[in-house]
Amino acid sequence: MSTPDLHTPAGLRVEGLTLSRGGRVLVRELSLTLQGGEALVLTGANGSGKTTLLRAMAGLVRPDEGMITTPACSYLGHADGLKSSETVLEALRFWAALEGAEDGTARSFEEAASALGVRPLYLTRCQHLSAGQRRRVALARMALKRGASLWLMDEPAAPLDAEGKALLAALVAGFRARGGMVVAATHADLGWSDVRRMEIGS
Repeated sequence: MSTPDLHTPAGLRVEGLTLSRGGRVLVRELSLTLQGGEALVLTGANGSGKTTLLRAMAGLVRPDEGMITTPACSYLGHADGLKSSETVLEALRFWAALEGAEDGTARSFEEAASALGVRPLYLTRCQHLSAGQRRRVALARMALKRGASLWLMDEPAAPLDAEGKALLAALVAGFRARGGMVVAATHADLGWSDVRRMEIGS
């Protein structure tokens, strides 16, 4: 693909991190680093703090203690965030324009759509997509984030079928090959190669 290499982006660094929710400590004094090309998979029971940790890395949750140094990132949460009245083409074209894809510095929406196999859905309104199709479109939109060297993904493969999971794995592998970093929270085996794993709440 024509997306420029990320070369050697600044890494992710977490130092002495403590996170709580509702008065309960979920993560205590966590430290970790992630460098270009690496992927970290977070596992753990429901309510263990995986999503809270991802949101903290994305700057959406304030830590109780510690520090997070995060490079430019793209965050994919549980909700796909698609407007039901928009077609897939309209949604991707809007985000591509927002992220400056037309000037060659970000992946074009057509490249992202092809990578996730959603081009045949261009004229379909998002309200008529299946859960797996919506997830593919959301993943394509995430891949359009300009300058992001870190992808933060919460249960990225949950609604995907075998084909969708294979496309996701290929997308992630390509991003990492260009120097990108990935942190994913999941209950399922994503089938990604050469990843670090961390159980939260153990």
